[in-house]
Amino acid sequence: MRSTYCPVMVGRDAERATIEQRLTEAAQGSGGVVLITGEAGIGKTRLGEEARSIASTLDIRTATGRAATGASVPFRPLAEALLHAFRATGLPDDRSLDAFRAHLGRLVPEWSADATTEPSPLLIGEAIVRLLRAADHGSGWMLVLEDMQWADADTLTVIDFLADTLRTEDVLCVLTMRAEGPVAADLLSRLRSRRVETIELGRLSSDEVGAMVNACLDGSAVPAPLEAFIRFQAEGAPLVVEEVLAGLVAAGQLINDGSGWQLTSALEPRSTSSIAESVEQRLQPMTPAARSMLAAAAVMGRRFDWELLGAITELDEATVNESLRAGVTQQLIVVEGGGFTFRHALIRQSVLERLLPPERVGLAKRALIAVDAAHPELEADWCELAASLAIDAGDRTRAAELLAESARRAAARGAFSSAEQALERAREIAPAGVRPWVERRLMGVWLHVGRPAMVLELGEAQLASGGDLALPPHDRLTVLADMAAAALAVGEVARSARLAADALDVARTDAGEAAIGRAEVTAARAAVAGGHTADAARLAASAIDRAVSTGRADLESEGLQLLAAATDEFVERKALLERAIAVARNAGLTSLALGAQFELASMDGLVDNGARLRVVRDEAARTGAVVTAASADLIAADFACFALDHDRCLDAAQRCVEASRRFGLAMLPVAQLWLAGAHAIGDRGDEMEAVLAEAAEFSD
Repeated sequence: MRSTYCPVMVGRDAERATIEQRLTEAAQGSGGVVLITGEAGIGKTRLGEEARSIASTLDIRTATGRAATGASVPFRPLAEALLHAFRATGLPDDRSLDAFRAHLGRLVPEWSADATTEPSPLLIGEAIVRLLRAADHGSGWMLVLEDMQWADADTLTVIDFLADTLRTEDVLCVLTMRAEGPVAADLLSRLRSRRVETIELGRLSSDEVGAMVNACLDGSAVPAPLEAFIRFQAEGAPLVVEEVLAGLVAAGQLINDGSGWQLTSALEPRSTSSIAESVEQRLQPMTPAARSMLAAAAVMGRRFDWELLGAITELDEATVNESLRAGVTQQLIVVEGGGFTFRHALIRQSVLERLLPPERVGLAKRALIAVDAAHPELEADWCELAASLAIDAGDRTRAAELLAESARRAAARGAFSSAEQALERAREIAPAGVRPWVERRLMGVWLHVGRPAMVLELGEAQLASGGDLALPPHDRLTVLADMAAAALAVGEVARSARLAADALDVARTDAGEAAIGRAEVTAARAAVAGGHTADAARLAASAIDRAVSTGRADLESEGLQLLAAATDEFVERKALLERAIAVARNAGLTSLALGAQFELASMDGLVDNGARLRVVRDEAARTGAVVTAASADLIAADFACFALDHDRCLDAAQRCVEASRRFGLAMLPVAQLWLAGAHAIGDRGDEMEAVLAEAAEFSD
């Protein structure tokens, strides 16, 4: 079958000029984010391809990734873009990346095995900026992220960060996104609030459709009835122009006899979906085996693993290969890298819509079996695909379990919003007997995304459940501990203490030493918050003993820090914190060690004029613990201001203000006050007034 893919972009001159201008500005250090939006099939991907072509002529490097349908994989389009861009070279050998290698490892795990840094999509965004800056050869970068209507929540947070940050970088981020749907509406609103330039693609004019038909047919003479037919059917959508032409060629209604294009029969405009009809016309001449292969491929997603098709369809290798070639010939699928993908999401959807419900369920069941056999660990993206297949297969219990596992992996990468999405979906589809199990995992994630009130509400429901849903001791302990932490977060200290005490009673009745130690740490934290230092000291000391006996360095370090917080004796507190640091460092627990170092340095601040705080700040910055570094700068500025040390106060306050602005930290107003103080010490009244005015505006 002759290709009817349009070799040129038609009717987008103004949009192309905008992209070229923005790329030129990015190469000069004024990057940003451009959003290309419009309905499905309107030409967003084609304009993205044109953007890559323009970037190539300007010697601008390009990294491209795409979000996918189904269960959201955290940071998928970002990880894909960077992995492809740096597959051959690996990470640059640049000292500026040292503090962010762990954050880059959350995108591409082989880049770093260290997962002890502060998990944050904003820090991942900063890591991406640092990486592209380090790998810049002088002309800048273009980061293309496609199909963002399917992006996970954590990727969208990174995009928010890039929209604010790339304005002073030589990086242009180009997004493509369908205009319809709640995710699209939210992203469009968020980006517009940041004054991101939006290119909204409309339908082609009648003349532009005619020009596109002419280009698709090599500029040969086009029969007048054909052009009128295409204009009617396509209604200005570029993809539909190509699809209708492909369907006519496949059906033998449009042929090239050597003298030009000819119609073999009259064309009658129809009101049915042009793309669905075109796909149907191209499937008809294919063998039953080829149609079965395409149906199996569609069930697995727009991009699919061709090596699994034989197991799903029970076709031999030769038949699978012949079927794949037929799909490419009929312009339904295309070769992409070392695999295959449907030429457009709408084509895949049309193939799926041909299937009867029992057919789709059966294919999904066989595909899930094939995936389990080929990838028993469900590594990388396979867990999300398996979850999607289980949903299609009607296995709601397996789907909920897989979504929960996907959430666990997302949380381990610091992608707590994605974990929340996965667990909310699992909660929605889980059978009644499985739903409480999912909800307990959701409570833990809610603690990380700032929903303590919801943790308390759901926890009360869990504790009140009876009969077959009554909580066994281990689960009851988990719920009580999460609720105790949530109660502290909302300031209900007495309630937290009661919940922690209940958790400790459960642990002592039916739990191992490590679990009891964890419950004691929870209770000690509530006691410290309530000012009950004697109780806190007793609980922390007991937790430390249990931690030592069970080899739990994390509990030991936490217990030591709580014991330090419960004592008023200065020398003893320092000794406990020093021990907590040593325990955490020996176990490679960077975050715990930094927390104890920060407390110790804060104690010494007035004595050494913040010298130890500066050491902690430098170590935090080196390891990518941005929040800890900013907090150390804030307190160092406080001590320097008290000592009337202008230079140190100014330096620390400026760093804290910059970090707070860049990462949206709540300490910004206080940092601005210390910056104003530094200007006051330096007798710079105008600068002081300007900073105070900005701080007041922020508070309003």
